[in-house]
Amino acid sequence: MSSQTLWFDGAGLTLESTTRPGAEFTAHIGQVRFGDRYRRCNVADQLARFYRPRFLSLRDNGQLVAAMVLDEQTLQWHGKRVEGFYRGLLSAAPEVARQGYGRTLAKQAMAWLDRRGAARDIPVFSYGCIDAGNERAWRLLESLGAYPIGTLTTQIKYRQRSGVPILDVAVTDALTDAAADAWRETNTEAALRPSSVPRDHWITVEDPAGGVAACRHRLTSLDLTPQGGLTGFITERLMLLFPPGRKRFNPGRFRYVSVSDVVATRDSAHLWRRLIPHLMALHDTHFVAITADTASPDVQRLVAAGILSGFGREMRVVGKWHGGQAPAKGEGHLAVAAPDL
Repeated sequence: MSSQTLWFDGAGLTLESTTRPGAEFTAHIGQVRFGDRYRRCNVADQLARFYRPRFLSLRDNGQLVAAMVLDEQTLQWHGKRVEGFYRGLLSAAPEVARQGYGRTLAKQAMAWLDRRGAARDIPVFSYGCIDAGNERAWRLLESLGAYPIGTLTTQIKYRQRSGVPILDVAVTDALTDAAADAWRETNTEAALRPSSVPRDHWITVEDPAGGVAACRHRLTSLDLTPQGGLTGFITERLMLLFPPGRKRFNPGRFRYVSVSDVVATRDSAHLWRRLIPHLMALHDTHFVAITADTASPDVQRLVAAGILSGFGREMRVVGKWHGGQAPAKGEGHLAVAAPDL
């Protein structure tokens, strides 16, 4: 696997880029506790979700000390085509945490994007997601010239029984023409969206009256085991006392369906009420996490129907323009998905 050197400081620090993660990068992502809260379990599957990724490794005299992903995308900003990059999985190795390696990697990745933007004839834009309360990450990105462009909200749906697959309406394990048309209609006026409809990991439910419910879905597995303290003790004791609960909530391997790119046409609420348990049955889990901009018309339909609440875990979407003059900002929701959520 060949690598490209993007930067070096002459004193042992080197920033390398590859188009495949490799075993060392994958192992690094699997051992990092993101936000001091969770580790990723099915790492290879999660890394495979990126579209055209560059896997960045910061090395100190050959040792991998920090990593991140830049995922190249073709986007539209208020209808104007831009070259886009999603920034994700910024992390420092646990043994060198809080020694400035993550900041150095973020700074040099932004500098590389700035150089790329200066050499392009179309605008270059990067964006990423951080927890709304993560002030440390926000201060770092703000110092590098990034600014908030919106919010994505994740809501967890839970069912005691994971359900059975839908049998009495048309279910297609793909993006249908009707779902693609509905996605375009909803997102024509979006502030930021892909230039074309994403094509992977779709499921579509339709009824004869023309209702369409669709989304992209993938199984995610996290290690939420607390690291010591009273909370960890209580969690572990509860799981020992109630072992059947481990199937529904096992903190060592919390499995849920990641849902994005929500499509909900008018009069499709009854389809979504069946689609959610269908996804649980499909992936053999009791949890679905739906991530979207609550300003999306389709999401608002689900809120009005009581399927979503309009509240949840909020994440700032933080963007930056690289090279040239930034296009004017207008109104509109965000129709982008975070592949690492």
